[in-house]
Amino acid sequence: MFNFDFTYFFINIVLLGSFIYSGYRISKGCDYFKYSCICVIIFTLVLGLRYGRGNDYHHYVDIYVHGYNEGRQLVFTWINGLLSWLGVGRYSIFLFYSFIEIVCAMIFMKRYSRYAQYMLPWFLIATIFFDEYQIRQALGFSFVFLCLDRLFEINDSKQNVLKKENIKQVGLAVLYLILAYSIHSVCGYMLVIMIVLNCFYRRTIPLICSIPLLLFCTYFFTQWFDFSWLNPILERFVGDDIRMSQYLENREKWFSVEGMSDLYKRNDIVLVAEMLGTISLYILGSKVINRFYRRADAYAMYNFFVIGSIIQNAFRQLELLNRIGGDFALFWFFPLSLVLYYKQQLYSTHDGKKNLVTSLINPFTKKNAYTFWVVCLLWYVYNYFKYLFMRGDMIKFIWDT
Repeated sequence: MFNFDFTYFFINIVLLGSFIYSGYRISKGCDYFKYSCICVIIFTLVLGLRYGRGNDYHHYVDIYVHGYNEGRQLVFTWINGLLSWLGVGRYSIFLFYSFIEIVCAMIFMKRYSRYAQYMLPWFLIATIFFDEYQIRQALGFSFVFLCLDRLFEINDSKQNVLKKENIKQVGLAVLYLILAYSIHSVCGYMLVIMIVLNCFYRRTIPLICSIPLLLFCTYFFTQWFDFSWLNPILERFVGDDIRMSQYLENREKWFSVEGMSDLYKRNDIVLVAEMLGTISLYILGSKVINRFYRRADAYAMYNFFVIGSIIQNAFRQLELLNRIGGDFALFWFFPLSLVLYYKQQLYSTHDGKKNLVTSLINPFTKKNAYTFWVVCLLWYVYNYFKYLFMRGDMIKFIWDT
């Protein structure tokens, strides 16, 4: 339901504006550290001073006050213990969480400063819901970004992984993997999948596979899939992780039709818009990477987005798997930034063929088809529009307590 709160709206527009301005200045060659600090400060304040936003906000306040001992999530416990020892208040912890998240993200995006004009604001839009609604996982994801940064550094070196020049990078990548896992185990599992994809599949997932699979998973998958098949897979990853064990114990709820929630369900019109927007980014992202940015990191992040969006649509109404798919899919900010950066080159790339079928499949055979797919990318402002104007009571800051 539409609602408008001026304070909430103004503060978030200032946040987005700071990312747009900083990204523009960085892309023009200005000092990255100086302008990234602007983003770090404003992001930390805006996200850190929120109150009651996200389903788990008060849960993590209670965890901070009463302690947290869930299996292998030791680093999260240590972080909270250190903050408690320093005398940090129960609501102030989110300032520290937010600071860690944005600092790690800005370190990750430094290698893409050329594209900062687009990448910084789209990164914010892609991750802001994630930061609010998946608090511990978002903190763990900070080290996912750092691990990927080291992994991509190894890619850039064009040296064997075991060469002397890469030993330090490998060591740091392993350290960040352990930290991510020790904050939220799912981050560790996801990162292993990301590493495998980066190392062994260095090309974009073919459109002839990704588009039909996305449509099938969106419209037909839940009608035939036996969700009990997920149980053996989940059991292999549980171990002594208490949180994951709770999911396993309640698998009839989490991994069955009974566990489906209408919370994540799209109405038909919105779902069509989402499909068009996602397919558009599949097509344009694949083209821009294969024409202008043929590098392993681009292939990896594009594939994370494709795989994540397919998982998310296959399990849209099952919260746990929906979240995991969404965490992979948030990398959409990377191919979208490249598409916007190279938009003029893409627009001028067409072959003038007259075949209608070809022109619909390949957006570069006719400029009007290209324009259609670009318009479809407007889908990626939809969730941010919801974030600004459809939050209900999720608009408070700590001064509202």
